[in-house]
Amino acid sequence: MALPEFKDYYMILQVHQDAEPEIIKSAYKRLAQMNHPDVNPDRNATERMQLINQAYAVISDPAQRKAYHRQWLAHHSRPIQQMPPRPAAPPAEPHAEAQKALDAYFRNLLHENWAGAFERLSSKDKATFTLDEFSEWKNAVNALYQMGSYVLKPFRSYDKCVVNDVEYERVYVFSVFLTDRDNRTGKVSEETYTKYVVKENGRWSVCLGYAQLKPIIYKLKYLATQAPTMDPERVYIETMLKYDKLTGFLSRKGLLDVMEKEIARARRFKRTFSLLLFSVEPKGAVSGISPKDYQQMCVADAASQLGETLRDIDFAARVADSQIALMLIETDMFSAQKALKRLSAAVRCRDGLSYELSGHIYAYRGETAEDTLLQAEHETRMRVVTDKNNVRRYYISLDDQQV
Repeated sequence: MALPEFKDYYMILQVHQDAEPEIIKSAYKRLAQMNHPDVNPDRNATERMQLINQAYAVISDPAQRKAYHRQWLAHHSRPIQQMPPRPAAPPAEPHAEAQKALDAYFRNLLHENWAGAFERLSSKDKATFTLDEFSEWKNAVNALYQMGSYVLKPFRSYDKCVVNDVEYERVYVFSVFLTDRDNRTGKVSEETYTKYVVKENGRWSVCLGYAQLKPIIYKLKYLATQAPTMDPERVYIETMLKYDKLTGFLSRKGLLDVMEKEIARARRFKRTFSLLLFSVEPKGAVSGISPKDYQQMCVADAASQLGETLRDIDFAARVADSQIALMLIETDMFSAQKALKRLSAAVRCRDGLSYELSGHIYAYRGETAEDTLLQAEHETRMRVVTDKNNVRRYYISLDDQQV
């Protein structure tokens, strides 16, 4: 007699088996937002949502979770030959195989299997850094943050796509919602990232796009050595600040909060808005000033001039080290294009600084605030080129801010 199929509720919720209640709740909320039949037209959404609800009902209840955990441990200690046969899978969605590869990468990270995660990387990544370097990087991250859960959401795909000078058969772009705990403060936070999954030689791989890992490792290790002298509450408060200290603009979190409110108004009153994303690229250097300080001086100069030109009803935010976002209220794509020209023309390098300012427009398309910002940032990394044979190719440039 075949054994009844065991349902791995931790895997269904995409959480670690030791995840804390608030992490489980956060993961469930994300999955419900994506898979509820009211918002997801996929034919399997109802069945998937029922499974997510079933898993959450058990894992969120302490008594049920304790009893289930014993079953989970027994199941995972069972010899492989006793495992029940897997039921036939339903027809795969177009992104299913790519998502399976990304899911395997993050599941390995969740369980600190660095070799398994490394194996899921693209050939270019494996040629750029070794497994030892990758493991050193992930151990450095783990010293500061404990990963609790992840949720994956596909939002774009491209054929004949070049990522960091390597052309791939197909590329899928995913939003990733990560929940982790800061080991210094004990606080749980949610972050969103963009991840790229590429098809090479018939196999799906995760493309990180790092030029090198050593500088990132050194920075993380430095932060870990500083942790004992930090005031945990101050560190946490600073990460939650809604305003950027350098520019006086909103922070990334502050912008997302404002966008959520504007999206609610847009949906209710059929309004629209657009994002202008400006990247500031320093040119040259100044003797006695570090590259990082020079970059901040350039960003501050550009931000000051953009702020002077911005309308009172609009919002400005610093969303990355060298990236400024302007949220233009009640502005469609056509009006945003005129605004981009006006704002770009208003910025001139001052005080002996030299930098290049480039802008990109993203009109609101009905997504959540996080998805809107992630997709806008993704499009700033992408350009489209049509050759003489009318063949379109996509070029995506990743940088070391990708996680």
